[in-house]
Amino acid sequence: MIYRNLFFVALYLILSLTAGCSDTRNSSTMNVPGATDITWLTYANTALGFSLNYPDSYAVLEGVSSLRKGGPRPIYRVFFQDKDLVSSQVADLEPPQFSIEIFELPPKIPYKDWLQQKGMIPLHSEVEVFPIADRSGLKVTLRQRIAPRQFVVVEKGGLIFRFTLLGLHSAAMLNSFRFSN
Repeated sequence: MIYRNLFFVALYLILSLTAGCSDTRNSSTMNVPGATDITWLTYANTALGFSLNYPDSYAVLEGVSSLRKGGPRPIYRVFFQDKDLVSSQVADLEPPQFSIEIFELPPKIPYKDWLQQKGMIPLHSEVEVFPIADRSGLKVTLRQRIAPRQFVVVEKGGLIFRFTLLGLHSAAMLNSFRFSN
């Protein structure tokens, strides 16, 4: 059983590494100015007061476990994953194309201090101010060279929103993010 699982993981890694070499998609289907083949849907969470657009080729997965080990536990998370990957045998091993994790910020603690205390801004990370949804957020870039190595974080109303951007449409999704209350 272990060997079989290792075989599938190895096969998946080999196929993932070589998949980009034979990509024959038309550039009009990609996230470029003038792309017309993408249908955008809206995900809204009224309880937490936010919404964003995502391509219809993504599945929305709410309440799924985090790939990150240790650290603070989010009160809510939503992942956006390629529909084709969701039903595959290695779906649990594949990081989402875009994710939002939401954490509660304890009162009277600046959110950047809380992020540092919880290890979400590791030592020697690059941190820069980043505008998101008419607020001043942070873009955190880790020194490591493996993905994910870049996150965007913003605080609103005692909640910290942490975005992980890995997919082709991540920038457009992040740009569409809005607070509704």
